[in-house]
Amino acid sequence: YINLNYIKDGSKHEVIPNAAGYIFDSYENEKRDIIRKKYGIQKEEIVLGFSGRQADAKNWPLAIDIIDNLNKEYNFKVCISLGTNKTQKNIEEANETINKIKNIIGEERLINFIDANLEQMSELY
Repeated sequence: YINLNYIKDGSKHEVIPNAAGYIFDSYENEKRDIIRKKYGIQKEEIVLGFSGRQADAKNWPLAIDIIDNLNKEYNFKVCISLGTNKTQKNIEEANETINKIKNIIGEERLINFIDANLEQMSELY
């Protein structure tokens, strides 16, 4: 399902492989329980993860729309990590994105980071 309202220039979109680096290329099952405990996530609880720059190209309104629609039928947590260009305006935009999600699902179901460091990001992947 792609809502064409989110495609601004009519261009085609495609999913690209993770290009963030080798540290994010693997998944360790043993680490899962440790990270879930750290962030208060129950063993069978569903977590939607979003990560990327706070930029128009990343289409955060679509992520918010997905969360809003899923929230009508499912119970889940959201983990979101937003990177910024370190300007006050961009940091405010990132906080606005997070607050929109918080307004949909509540603070207790949201795990969020702005400008997470490499160690934090490696935990989330």
